[in-house]
Amino acid sequence: MVQKFKVLNLRKDNCGLCHITTMTTQDLKLGAFSHQDAGQMNFYLNYLKDQIAYPDENAPIGIILCAEKDAEEAHYATAGLDKNLFVSQYLIKLPSEEQLKQWLRDEQVILERLANKHQDTTE
Repeated sequence: MVQKFKVLNLRKDNCGLCHITTMTTQDLKLGAFSHQDAGQMNFYLNYLKDQIAYPDENAPIGIILCAEKDAEEAHYATAGLDKNLFVSQYLIKLPSEEQLKQWLRDEQVILERLANKHQDTTE
């Protein structure tokens, strides 16, 4: 099975205080995040946990770094998947102060919209 796919940048880290290790795998995407990226990483995490990790190890952690990330798409693509799967956007240059403020405003609007949708469905 290992020959059928490539696990990207696999590392085992020892926390230093104990003998329990954690595997991490990172996937660097040159384009925008898509739901297929989350499914692929979830596949990797399940395989690592089932076939490679020792029983006393922590669950593996998956990190997807993308050139672009839509917060709402990332939310729905990763909902219900392993809680050790993270999606983030990387930048090749520092944004301006105004761009950072706008991103924060945009993220706040998205989070409020998602919270309102969740509240509407639970009532």
